[in-house]
Amino acid sequence: MRVGEHNMRMISKYYTQITFDRLAELLDFPLNDMESFLCNLIVTGAITDAKIHRPSRVVNLRARKANLEQLDQWASNVHKLTETLNKVSHLILKEQMVHRNLDAMQVN
Repeated sequence: MRVGEHNMRMISKYYTQITFDRLAELLDFPLNDMESFLCNLIVTGAITDAKIHRPSRVVNLRARKANLEQLDQWASNVHKLTETLNKVSHLILKEQMVHRNLDAMQVN
């Protein structure tokens, strides 16, 4: 079982999508037991971000991002969010000033 887990982790590094037949061939594993083996690996977390498409008998594997890459992406998203919030805040203040000036002009 441990060898199968290791081999599956290595396969997930090089493949983004693989059929059950090809996977069984690479792992030298019986095709009948492949789905339960994969489900077990996914549930235990041995392979992350994997999805099984049962009707087509295909496994979709996504490459895992490095921690630093995830952190950089998160920081970039936070930066974009703060920029958007600043723009919205500026537009709200601008709109409030316009309405204050219009109200002041109508009173005079």
